[in-house]
Amino acid sequence: MTLSQSLEDYLEKTYKIIEKQKVARVKDIAAQMNVKKSSVVGALKKLEEMGFIKKERYGYIELTRKGVKTAREIFEKHRAILDFLTKVLGVPEKIALEDACNFEHYISKETYERMTKFVDFLQNCECGTPIFLKNFEAFLKNGKVNHCITDEILKEKENGTLFKLSDIKPGEKCVVKFVLKSPFRKKLLDLGVISGAEIGVEKVAPFKGPMYLSVKDYFLTLRQEEAETILVEKINGK
Repeated sequence: MTLSQSLEDYLEKTYKIIEKQKVARVKDIAAQMNVKKSSVVGALKKLEEMGFIKKERYGYIELTRKGVKTAREIFEKHRAILDFLTKVLGVPEKIALEDACNFEHYISKETYERMTKFVDFLQNCECGTPIFLKNFEAFLKNGKVNHCITDEILKEKENGTLFKLSDIKPGEKCVVKFVLKSPFRKKLLDLGVISGAEIGVEKVAPFKGPMYLSVKDYFLTLRQEEAETILVEKINGK
């Protein structure tokens, strides 16, 4: 027998009550879910038959190991969907809470995993809130699509305020503004060549040979074709 949407709600609510006040009783669950005690009793009986809960003395309800595991999974799914709706799509929390309760029962495993990874990506992005998300937030407010960061940076390059790292001379320092799309991009980002990183050019080998660089507290060697994909701004214009 599989858990119905209604039983999942009862199990999740019981889990939340126990997490908050250590014990759960029929009247607590009924109050939280705004239903009659008879409805709670019927649902708990089914959950007990399925091995998710067990009733203790004095009317206390305890989750089994299976119940804790399942309830935690339901709760985590609910929270992940809520985060996606509020933090990514900008849905008002009151609406998102109701929608999350519905979505959590029907969302596929694949979609759920992709959603949680996307939220995790946003929270751990090196550049803070990605520009495309900021632009989406602005679009929600005024209906206008802003230029992406690549367009803005390329315009700065055309105006002569940005340079390729390969144009920087030994002894000069610069700050990375953007790493252009190329086969080297992932490697460069992994090496710490990210927006805002300060780079010092220590030496350049003759005949367009490798560039020897200092990045933070370590040294790095890049080929000219790699350095050409890194747009930088000279420090103090030097």
